[in-house]
Amino acid sequence: RFRALAPRKMVPSARGALLAGAGLWLLAGAEALSPGDIAVIGIDARGTWETDRVALLFLAGLEAGARFRVTSRAVLADGRLAAEGGDSELEALHNIAPGTAITWTLSSTTLDLAVVGGEGILRLESSGDSVTIFEDSTPQDSRPDRYVFSLSTAGDAFGDSATATGRSELPLGLALNTTAVAVGAACAARYTGPTQGSRTALLSHVADASLWEVRTCGGANETEALDLKWTEPFDVTPDPPSPPAPPASPPSPPPLSPPTPSSAAGAGAGVATDAPPPASGGGSRSRSDSVDTLGPQR
Repeated sequence: RFRALAPRKMVPSARGALLAGAGLWLLAGAEALSPGDIAVIGIDARGTWETDRVALLFLAGLEAGARFRVTSRAVLADGRLAAEGGDSELEALHNIAPGTAITWTLSSTTLDLAVVGGEGILRLESSGDSVTIFEDSTPQDSRPDRYVFSLSTAGDAFGDSATATGRSELPLGLALNTTAVAVGAACAARYTGPTQGSRTALLSHVADASLWEVRTCGGANETEALDLKWTEPFDVTPDPPSPPAPPASPPSPPPLSPPTPSSAAGAGAGVATDAPPPASGGGSRSRSDSVDTLGPQR
């Protein structure tokens, strides 16, 4: 799929045409991002704002000029973003293919993404934080249009946004272990799982905390290097088609209703009206003849 957030004219490359045929790109029209179209696959908050880094994986193609936002602000239970913190609005400088992994230093522009706006200053807390990708056409109301992915390094779960520093509620529309992952308390973390598979399979791997390497805040490995660059793109293949629906069963014949008592009685009365044939050699007997035969004569 190709996620284009504004209608633009473009001439797709040969690779883009192949990916379009595979169902991973949408080459025309405006379309919003869906949960899981972009995932967070790395974070390093051990430096300062000028050196903090976030790694992003594009599981759907993004057209040049498309924009999205990244924030470390906590998500509240009602879906709003907390006032503390900031976010950055990023714009694709060219078409970004599915499977592209980009490492972004928060204070600078990459060859692929430019910082074109935002609210406040996006900073990462080394004691644990969250990084959430979202889309928003009216950021002033603090309630994003849709959330795309979220990573928490403030614990092994989301929640308690009102009481825990850096802790965020699970954003609305996202699901833990599917489009969100909590890797535990860490100042740096990196996805180390498979880099080839369908969009759905890769997304489930990225959202699996057991496939992450972390540097614990204040731990013995806090200062160990953690590479957040991928030299090769991820190989994203189309999701397999859904199995066809089973054929519809033929309609059952209506059940046969038993005869009603009234109809049975009517049928019996019709048989009783048939008179038996007369006995040979004599006529019919009267009622008095029958009585004389069965009783003594006086």
